[in-house]
Amino acid sequence: MRDEFQIGRRLSNGGYEQQAIEAFHKALAIGERPGVDGRNIQAQRDLAAIHANLGDALVNAGTTEDALSHYRTDFEITERLSAGDPNDQEASLELGEAALDVGTACALLGRTAEALRYLDQSTGIMEKALARDPKSEGPNNDPVLAYVWRASVHLSAADAVAALTDYRKALAIAKRLASLDPGNTNWGETTAAVLAKLGDFFRKQSQSDAAAENYRESVTIAQKLAAADPQNSEPRYLLADAYFGLGE
Repeated sequence: MRDEFQIGRRLSNGGYEQQAIEAFHKALAIGERPGVDGRNIQAQRDLAAIHANLGDALVNAGTTEDALSHYRTDFEITERLSAGDPNDQEASLELGEAALDVGTACALLGRTAEALRYLDQSTGIMEKALARDPKSEGPNNDPVLAYVWRASVHLSAADAVAALTDYRKALAIAKRLASLDPGNTNWGETTAAVLAKLGDFFRKQSQSDAAAENYRESVTIAQKLAAADPQNSEPRYLLADAYFGLGE
């Protein structure tokens, strides 16, 4: 099962989504075959991970409805494991990640109420993880994603106040981590990306000065990142987004 899973991960990381989907299905066939011990916690975690990664590959392949089915299965497994040991912080964080996946898939499918329900659960779990370990990258990166996604869902429901609150929460986390670990380019990139999202938000609210301020701050960060590592394409994408927002 793990061999097929790792093959699927490598194929997906390389952009070969259809081949990755086939590998993940093979891994599932092994993990779900009759006789597999459903009480084995590690085996259940492995199975949940396959469903989550298969969901990711299906989203990338444009079949979000199918992805949602696998994200739900991942959520059901992780919810059961988390309930079995409320003190298992890893299981709790995995449940938050699974809720985030279901929420984002629902958002992509336009299911606003359901998306918000899962994203609320995800942010609630991740806020607790963040309080336990405020410097850890995993518990910090996930709530940034969750807040940004929830902000976009709030916007689709015409709740600009809630959207702005979530964007600002995401930005505060990213900036804090960037200040704690200036050498970690991931946090710089995340900060620039959230600033561009804020720029987009203010532009849509016809607040051009606030939009320009956030776009320019995004440009400043992305320019520094691009100069420090010319081989990294991500800062150039961030620059393109911010310049587009500025109309330059």
